Amino acid sequence: MKQRTNQVLFSYWNEVRAHRLAPRRFEIEPAQIAHILPETFILECIDQNCYRFRLAGTRICEHFGREFRGSNFLDLWQDMDRLILTRQLGSM
Repeated sequence: MKQRTNQVLFSYWNEVRAHRLAPRRFEIEPAQIAHILPETFILECIDQNCYRFRLAGTRICEHFGREFRGSNFLDLWQDMDRLILTRQLGSM
């Protein structure tokens, strides 16, 4: 949480979600965080083995030299790390 982008996004997320675990998808207004969108990604839980990128900022995609939107976040990890991530994401 030391990065400015993380702080801005977390603050916005907390403001929108209020007392709930997470905001509803339609409550997120990209225009409110437009200045950090190039450095932001949002995942959608399809099932326990698929966390699809709904949004993948241009800086992230440029850094890795590929487009992430629509792909499975878990496919980016090797077996052991993927297992750990699957467990962690499933416990949220």
